[in-house]
Amino acid sequence: MAKSSSKKHTQPGSPENQAKRRDEKARHAARRRHKRIAVIGAVVVLIALGLGATIAAVERSEDRVHDLTAVGQGVPAVVQVHDTTCPVCSELRANIERIEDDFSDDQLVIRVADIHTDAGERFARRYTTQRRVTLLFLDGEGEITDIQTGLQTAAQLKDSFESHAAAPE
Repeated sequence: MAKSSSKKHTQPGSPENQAKRRDEKARHAARRRHKRIAVIGAVVVLIALGLGATIAAVERSEDRVHDLTAVGQGVPAVVQVHDTTCPVCSELRANIERIEDDFSDDQLVIRVADIHTDAGERFARRYTTQRRVTLLFLDGEGEITDIQTGLQTAAQLKDSFESHAAAPE
């Protein structure tokens, strides 16, 4: 005697089998879409976090470079009197940025006195009448030892900065 099965047998090409395959494909496609959305979301979050961290680091660096309170605290300093509307000043600033990582703050304080800020204007007024393309070289006590004007290459700046950092107090 043959066993009877409670399972309903369907033919491979039957409408019921086709509906099951369509449902299975739709579920599989939905899972792929959800995975893609999750991956894209994770990538967006990582990019946003990285961008946020980069912006925060740049802001901290900008705050540090504009912190003129470090001048006259026992370490020689070079301060660029900087006008953000002056293309030559901006080019000088870019050349300084190329070399400033070669000097630590305990070796040479490198700062910017932006004349469009109150602190920068006060600093510039205190030390010079020049407002453009000016570098102030100060000793550890905050006294002017040299003033240089004009555009300089990164190599020229590095030589000047090294000499100033090595100068006896």
